[in-house]
Amino acid sequence: MKKLFLAPLVLFFLLLFAFNSNVFAYTDGLLQNQSIYYGKDISSSEGSTGKWTDNDEATSLPLTVSSMAWYTFQGTTTIDSLKIKSNSSLLVTFYNENNEVISTYTHNSSTTSVENLPAQVANVHTVAFKNTASTGMTIYELDVFNNNIVPNIPSAPTQLTALANASSVDLTWQTGPASSTYSVKRSTSPEGPYDTIKSGIKLLSYSDLTVTPGKKYYYVVSGVNVTGESINSNEANVFVYYPGLLRGKTIHLGTSLGDTSAADVIKWTDGIDATSSPLAAYLNGWYEFNDSVTVKGLELKTNGSLDITFYDSSKNQIGSYKYSFKNGDLGKLITLDAPIENVKYILFNNKTIGMTVYEFDVLNTLDFDQNPSEPNPEPEPQPEPSGDRAILTITMITGLEKEYDLSIEEIDAFLDWYDAKENGTGSAKFGFDKHSNNKGPFSKRTDYVIFDKILTFEVSEYTAE
Repeated sequence: MKKLFLAPLVLFFLLLFAFNSNVFAYTDGLLQNQSIYYGKDISSSEGSTGKWTDNDEATSLPLTVSSMAWYTFQGTTTIDSLKIKSNSSLLVTFYNENNEVISTYTHNSSTTSVENLPAQVANVHTVAFKNTASTGMTIYELDVFNNNIVPNIPSAPTQLTALANASSVDLTWQTGPASSTYSVKRSTSPEGPYDTIKSGIKLLSYSDLTVTPGKKYYYVVSGVNVTGESINSNEANVFVYYPGLLRGKTIHLGTSLGDTSAADVIKWTDGIDATSSPLAAYLNGWYEFNDSVTVKGLELKTNGSLDITFYDSSKNQIGSYKYSFKNGDLGKLITLDAPIENVKYILFNNKTIGMTVYEFDVLNTLDFDQNPSEPNPEPEPQPEPSGDRAILTITMITGLEKEYDLSIEEIDAFLDWYDAKENGTGSAKFGFDKHSNNKGPFSKRTDYVIFDKILTFEVSEYTAE
């Protein structure tokens, strides 16, 4: 009788063990028993399911090609690990509350154990799992976790690039694994020493608004987390263009001086590295000044050599310069051996092959504290800061950060505008006077911010000495 009683009991436990072997077997998952949406992107749901988060590997559901599954948290959370069972790899993407990508991770289908992410991902509002394969796939179970894993020291960020704008430098880089934030460092000499100009950056980009036209800068970026700081990234250097005699002017294109048969170009004189236009071998770029000028230097960025010719008002050649491009050349300032006076026309071309021109300008002064349209004027004294002041740091929804050194009165004006607009009244934009940063031939420069483009802002008060 005892043997007959034990047999069913053993069978019961064997069945129980077999049943439990399907359990995903991980506690405190952030997605456990939650409904997961699926569709082509996180803004277009085609349905939802609980089979992927029921802690049971025996249940599954297919995910079609290029489709994704996602879950949106009520607020934000930090994720440091995940566990997935699928028959194909998944691209895991983490979004913030503005649906901007803050990190990605590729899950290999051969891994079914817990995977620690290279770094904690903070401020996650939505986590998505995308089928990047060329065929449909099956997901059995997925979950993400916040286990407060102590990360390794970050690896160095990579592929740092620097592009000049009219009065700033835009930096972008690729993530350094295990980095929580990034620090941007700058020098005016190659290979440093570097000064840290911004830390605590959470995105993979930064705009340096504290540059001086006519200078070359060298940048590196490091990754930072609670464990420490990485070594520096590759160095990126950039020349910030001074607003010369051609800034904002339209350059004509033609087969000879005076010919306008081809389309005009404005991208060559905007002071922005990221804009460019081709120059065909059989065409010339040329410009006529309203009055004759003296040329002392050149600013340019190209991917080929240029022949530059200067003419007087009678179209007689009065000077020339041959720029020989070398691999690795970036934007640069060129000082002529001697000033060329009475220049009415300037023409440039490449007679051998087509090329791309990013920036082209001429200067009649090499003193970058002076106005280039007037030879050696007396500088106007700028008022010294007086009284209490503050640094206003505005973070835009694109991740761009803008910094302004303002008086308390200007800070109050900004706060009054922001509060009014938040309550539905007032202008959609607010202007900041550039004050002593008013470089170039301008009577006044104003930098505007748009209300609905502002993500956050910070006011740091100090007392001017």
